[in-house]
Amino acid sequence: MMNYSTLNSMVKPILLLAISQFLFIQITSAQCPPSVSVTCIPGGQLVVTAELDSPPGSNTCPASITAVDDTGNATTLTRVGSCAAGDDTYLGPVGSFDCNSATIDILGGCVYPITGGGLLPIELGNFAAIIDKGKVTLTWVTYSELDNDYFTIERSSDGIHFKAIGEESGAGTTFEEQQYSFTDERPINGVNYYRLSQTDFDGASESFNVLSVSLKSSGNDALELFPNPTKDFVNLTFSGVISGKQATLNLFDLNGKLLKSQELSLESSYARLGLEDIPQGMYIVTAQVGRQLFHKKLSVH
Repeated sequence: MMNYSTLNSMVKPILLLAISQFLFIQITSAQCPPSVSVTCIPGGQLVVTAELDSPPGSNTCPASITAVDDTGNATTLTRVGSCAAGDDTYLGPVGSFDCNSATIDILGGCVYPITGGGLLPIELGNFAAIIDKGKVTLTWVTYSELDNDYFTIERSSDGIHFKAIGEESGAGTTFEEQQYSFTDERPINGVNYYRLSQTDFDGASESFNVLSVSLKSSGNDALELFPNPTKDFVNLTFSGVISGKQATLNLFDLNGKLLKSQELSLESSYARLGLEDIPQGMYIVTAQVGRQLFHKKLSVH
């Protein structure tokens, strides 16, 4: 019959091992970021998005991290942009990672699943138009780009058959905001339909929504700004019945740079645009209401 001393000598090591494993799991879990996105882009480029501030909320995160795949191969990822509150993005070199791996280990013991191709080639922001002296300047913003080679600007007179009228170089891979513009020197008299598309370095492409612009004189006369000149705000009034329609108000400088954008539902033929943070100078206000584009010059003093 087993005595107490013998039983105790057998059970004690097992209990100590179980307690140590439990504590290790608890400590490791507490140190691992709770929400991490891991994407492997075709071509072997790894993107990790997570909040790695240490301590949390301190805006202090590492300049680079090491990722280890299923087979033990290590890849160094460099932080893209500044370390700010919220998620931080880390990017590995092209061709440095095996996208067939199912999981990744970061920070020494934090294991996460890998998804493939979960990021869009570009995240497009405002796509707008400015009419000035018979020319149309198109502007757009991207919030992130992956392997973006160039943009193609197309124009159509019927919204169906498009023809390329220009190109603008992309920023490759970036997670910083980029602003672009293109001027159509000879737009069509009447309605112009513009389409923006993007092409990767591997030839893959994507097209975005169509923007319509009318060069009929009535489009400009249909919008009035007051007061003009102004300082802290400007009122917009539209001729015609447009109550209940969605509108996008944009403020551009004379170089075509988008400074302010506001979306709203028109309760009447009236809207207001705040200008509290806008310095003195000449600007262009545009209002996209359905397929109609209104524009006027504005003086801020």
